[in-house]
Amino acid sequence: MSNLKFYLLFFCSAIAVFTNTVVFADNPASNYPLDFYFGLGAGQSDFEFSEDADIDIDIGKIKAAVFIQENIALEFNFGQGLRESKLKNSNLSVEVDSWFAAMIRLQSPHLNGFRIYFQGGYSEVELSQTDAFTPANNSDDTLNGATWSVGAEQKFNKTLPLWFYVDFNRINDTIRTNIIDAGIRFGLD
Repeated sequence: MSNLKFYLLFFCSAIAVFTNTVVFADNPASNYPLDFYFGLGAGQSDFEFSEDADIDIDIGKIKAAVFIQENIALEFNFGQGLRESKLKNSNLSVEVDSWFAAMIRLQSPHLNGFRIYFQGGYSEVELSQTDAFTPANNSDDTLNGATWSVGAEQKFNKTLPLWFYVDFNRINDTIRTNIIDAGIRFGLD
């Protein structure tokens, strides 16, 4: 993953921290059992096949979660590639057919509408690889394993439970996979 993406995530998080004084969010600052939310997001995934072969693919995702304890939620993510991408210096195109993640979310109470969170769990990505000149090289691969995520979110206002979020996901498999995405979520919280 390029340093530019890391700095972009850091910059967005810093803006959210410094602008939280103009947000009108009130306490209660926590979420409680059976509170729920759902959201939409888009981002970019980075698949590192080897040191000199990596590919970036745009993805879209939906998320849904229910809180099982105060500030602890069970979250599910479903996603799909928005387009296929071509591996540099190759005839190989790669597409994300599907992405699924089931994670436990641990979050801080919000302070003036800003909060941070950590997630950990299991993730699975289905990839299609297509070789334009050698169809015999076409394949479907599944990447799966432990996944973790860190993120931050900012509440828009006190009357509407609408949050803007930015997060970074890592999937641990033989092919290192990083996903940075941003979006909105709505919930009873």
